[in-house]
Amino acid sequence: MNDTMAVIGNDYSYGDVTIAERAIEDLIACSAIEFGLREVKVVSLSKERYDYQIIAPVSLVEAERLYRYVRDQFDLLLGQVDVTLNVIGV
Repeated sequence: MNDTMAVIGNDYSYGDVTIAERAIEDLIACSAIEFGLREVKVVSLSKERYDYQIIAPVSLVEAERLYRYVRDQFDLLLGQVDVTLNVIGV
């Protein structure tokens, strides 16, 4: 049994945008898991732009490292994507 959990919030059904939105949410979740987290929650904060909140059990220092790691993954895989990321440590 896999003990890693990723919770993806807000499913959208707007044609092709659904795929792009879901792909970005998946990239965030997968990047957080690759970073070493066992639990992560990704929440979309806007339907008009790519604005996400990452909620994870991390310290302030780890939250900053997680942000940089996810941002680097975006740059590597998607180029300069106009996405807003907020990391909340719990």
